[in-house]
Amino acid sequence: MNEDPAGIVDVCNGMDDNCDGSVDEDFDTKDLSCDGADTDDCENGTWTCTADGSGVECVNETVTGIVDICDGLDNDCDGSVDEDFSTKDVPCDGADTDSCENGTWTCTANGLTVECVNENPAGIVELCNGLDD
Repeated sequence: MNEDPAGIVDVCNGMDDNCDGSVDEDFDTKDLSCDGADTDDCENGTWTCTADGSGVECVNETVTGIVDICDGLDNDCDGSVDEDFSTKDVPCDGADTDSCENGTWTCTANGLTVECVNENPAGIVELCNGLDD
């Protein structure tokens, strides 16, 4: 903690305790985003002064307004990945000439939806040979 020549200690309280023109200057993480003691990796908390003013602690962790997009990450910090896209990784039949579900519902580049891709082999022609071509 900073101490001015008169011996006044600057504490974390939103005030200029030692009259040096700066407020809480010893607490450089104050008001920055932080990830508190929860199970996600999201920095949706704020470094805030402790009750006794001796330091800062990560508080106010709230998950509000975070949109979950299809990208393999837990964007909304609820412990689930891409849960709004229930068909992701499910077999699908893409825009080819067969009726086989040999593609996979996959995230689009913008992450807003899924599309049927990875059709392999694509365009299988059904032959009259007693087999399911």
